[in-house]
Amino acid sequence: AGAAVSGFLYLLAFAASPILLGRMCGAFVAGEGGQEMAEQAVATMPESVAPVFYRPQAAPMAEQPSPLEKKPGFDEILAKVRALPADALNVEIGKAEAKLAARPRDPHTAVELAMLYRKAGEREKSLKAAANAITQAVRDGFAELGVSLFRGFAKERAELGLNAQTLEIVGNVLLKQGTVLDAGWCLHESAIGEGDALKAQKKLLHVASVAEEAGKQQEAAALYDFFMVKYPDTPLAQFAKQGRERAQAAKG
Repeated sequence: AGAAVSGFLYLLAFAASPILLGRMCGAFVAGEGGQEMAEQAVATMPESVAPVFYRPQAAPMAEQPSPLEKKPGFDEILAKVRALPADALNVEIGKAEAKLAARPRDPHTAVELAMLYRKAGEREKSLKAAANAITQAVRDGFAELGVSLFRGFAKERAELGLNAQTLEIVGNVLLKQGTVLDAGWCLHESAIGEGDALKAQKKLLHVASVAEEAGKQQEAAALYDFFMVKYPDTPLAQFAKQGRERAQAAKG
């Protein structure tokens, strides 16, 4: 009897295999029919056993970046400040201060604020703002903007308190622009700020020679004169003396 029962169970599994195989084939056929046929078949199943089909969602479109804000040039900023009536200065200063507080590394706003302070007669604020604006512009790749502001404050350049690195960059840009006197001052003061007197002397002689080559004999002579007054005992004084004689002769 035990053997008969065991044999019946084995035979039962074998007998049920065609049914199972048929269901599997139906599943393959449904799969070949695509997602929609499979979903129709599942629709007849009870909710408790029906699988959930994943339908990929379309990727959301990326937001288009807003166009870059056009920054005004130095001449535009200067024209804007000059055109302001006196009774509008305080309002514009407040706007510029708020804008700079929100975006402290915006050199254009920093330049505008320095010029607004200057027009309003706030001398100390204008000098501090100008020094910050020049340093920031030079550091962030807007050297031309910073140099333009420096030229506007050239008479007060010694009061700006610019660091050696900023002075050297400003001086090199000024030299390329042909503003040799301001360039000589900046490069000389940059080396002095680094504690290198010999470098300061060489910078002065270099700028003076550039002025000579550019045909700016009067400026070259002034630079050589400054050198001989500032460094009368240096071995390089002889070079300055010879340069001054050349400049004077060329000037006639």
